[in-house]
Amino acid sequence: MRASTVCTMAVGTPAAAEKKAATDKENDDALLAVATLTRTPILITDHVEADAAVTEIVTALQQPGARKVIAVDCEWIGEQKLGADVVQIAASTGPLYVFHVARMRHFPRGLKQLLADEAFAKVGCCLWVDRGRLKHNGAPLSPIVELAHLARDRGIIKGSRASLKELARVVLLRRLPKGPAQTSNWKQALDADQLAYAALDVEVTVAIHAALIALPAPAATPEDLAELAAATARKVREPPKKKAKPLPKGQKTMAAFFKPKA
Repeated sequence: MRASTVCTMAVGTPAAAEKKAATDKENDDALLAVATLTRTPILITDHVEADAAVTEIVTALQQPGARKVIAVDCEWIGEQKLGADVVQIAASTGPLYVFHVARMRHFPRGLKQLLADEAFAKVGCCLWVDRGRLKHNGAPLSPIVELAHLARDRGIIKGSRASLKELARVVLLRRLPKGPAQTSNWKQALDADQLAYAALDVEVTVAIHAALIALPAPAATPEDLAELAAATARKVREPPKKKAKPLPKGQKTMAAFFKPKA
């Protein structure tokens, strides 16, 4: 078999096609501008600072016209089923905070209350993972808005899962760098690279969310309307089930009277 034929067949294999697609994607990403921080992150390492920061966040969220949404992200070491070491929070305006909870004696009470406050939506990427981590910290995360779901509903992506890096590329046309800080030791005192990495993730989250909600939701398709009509018809045809009233104490049912004696 000729060498040229061998090469042609190799390129035509699924693995080779996937490799070529990945290379093309990397080349396209290289042409995009790099996402950069526009706000200086504030590092929080004790409970007094944490309570003051949460008060500032809530005050900003309660201002007239402010979006009742905060971007949330977490960092931790490895794959151990433990709590988060770092919690990053940013609203649409105001300071951007990086809470280094691993350096505190216990998880800040004010931060825990904010993360569980139903009045403020928590937006992020793959938040079910962060929610699991925060559960180990004793900090419920609710309610959550998944960026990938919002992007899917706006017709930006087809599936319901996407990384923050992918969403930054397709929504903001920005390249989100992921360097050594991503897998670094988040329990130790944070260096400048770690602080910038943690802060950039939530700032990009805020930007993606703002861009997506500015897009109109796509109109319902005829298939969607037909499915909704069918579901409504099923509910109309099915009469509500009546619950049997309990009998007065000591009264027997008719079946009991006709039950043959042993």
